[in-house]
Amino acid sequence: MTEQDSSYEVTPPAAPPPPPAVLAANAPKASTAGTADSDPEQDDMLDVEENRPFAMLAYIGPLVLVPLLAARQSPFARHHTNQGFVLFIAEAVVWGLGNIINIIMGGSLFLSPTSQHAAVYLWLFLGAVVYAGFVALSLLGLLHAYSGTRDRLPALGNYQIVKR
Repeated sequence: MTEQDSSYEVTPPAAPPPPPAVLAANAPKASTAGTADSDPEQDDMLDVEENRPFAMLAYIGPLVLVPLLAARQSPFARHHTNQGFVLFIAEAVVWGLGNIINIIMGGSLFLSPTSQHAAVYLWLFLGAVVYAGFVALSLLGLLHAYSGTRDRLPALGNYQIVKR
C-alpha cells in the first residue's frame, strides 16, 4: 500500500434514522391551546389575560350581558358572568321589593304627620345600607376579576345561573 491509501480511515455506516413515531414524540410541541394535550394552567392563564375585561364588565349592572354574549367560550368569563348575573338579579329583586313597599306605604309613610318622620329616615337609611352592600359586592367582584381569581361572592356566590 502506498502512503495515500493509509491516510483514509474507514468509518462505520451511520445509524438509520428513527421511526416517525419517535420523531413526533420528541419534537417540540406547538401551541395546543384548548386541546387535550395542552397545559391546563397555561391555558387558564391565557384565558384570564384575554377575558379579564369581559369578566370585569359582569359586575357593572346591565353590562353583565356583554360577557354573556361576547365571551361565552371562556370559563373564566363565564364564572364572573354568573357571579355578576346573580348579583344583578339580587339588586333587581331588592329594588322591586323596595318600590312595592314604597307604593304600599307611600301614602302613610312619606305623607304622614311629623311624628312618623323617624320611620322615613329609618327606611332611607336601611335602603342606603342595602345598596352600599351591593356596591361592596360589586367592587369585590371587580377585584376578583381584575386579580384573575375565581373566588365566589359572599352570600350570593353559591347560586349557578350561567352554565359552566
